[in-house]
Amino acid sequence: MYGCITYVNIVRAISYVYVDHFPELLENQVFQLRADVNRHIIPLDILEVSDNVLVEITYKQEMESLIIAIEPESGCQEATVENLVAHVFLRSI
Repeated sequence: MYGCITYVNIVRAISYVYVDHFPELLENQVFQLRADVNRHIIPLDILEVSDNVLVEITYKQEMESLIIAIEPESGCQEATVENLVAHVFLRSI
């Protein structure tokens, strides 16, 4: 089972992801981070992760969710769910 925790601070405009366990990548693969902003999926970062490490990620206003997928290092035009690792839904408290 894969796991991650996301922390978003809208006041300070920062966000982080904590990876508990992700699968091993094959050569020429990356973890692509995307955000659902106003119902549009946009690329944010290539996620450099290690287990049990808090990683700062790009903050976007009005993020509704974050999506992490394994994609080719050369990139993909659109997000796919074939190699989905995590889909984190965000909500205000």
